[in-house]
Amino acid sequence: MREKAMSTEAALQSKLASGQFESEDLIPFFEFLAQRGNEDAEMQDEVEGWSGVIQFRLEGLGDAWLAVKDGVFEFGRGQQNAPAVTLTMPAADAARLFTGQLDPAEAVGTGVLRIEGDMTAALRLQALVEIAMDALAG
Repeated sequence: MREKAMSTEAALQSKLASGQFESEDLIPFFEFLAQRGNEDAEMQDEVEGWSGVIQFRLEGLGDAWLAVKDGVFEFGRGQQNAPAVTLTMPAADAARLFTGQLDPAEAVGTGVLRIEGDMTAALRLQALVEIAMDALAG
């Protein structure tokens, strides 16, 4: 399992370095995010005392979720009941958002990104994504 995670990490690093990170890379990125969250002290600090589910509705890719419970990260496809927050947007725009090519405030302001639920959970996700992307950038 660790070998697969390392090859996924290397593939994501290559895509990011070449500017080729696209919507098809979101699922491997979420898998990396969950795996990294279970190992990274900074990510653990970010979720200390918080448990919840972040639901993604990615148009063109489908539904996915990231759950954190007692510091344990888990990722899956499909829908979860009673997520803390639901983020809805086209998958291509999600790829741009997570790589810093699309400003979150602009995405919300233009209606590209719709956020339903706990805004602090969305902000927590933003911090987690930044930590994971920094780790991939080396």
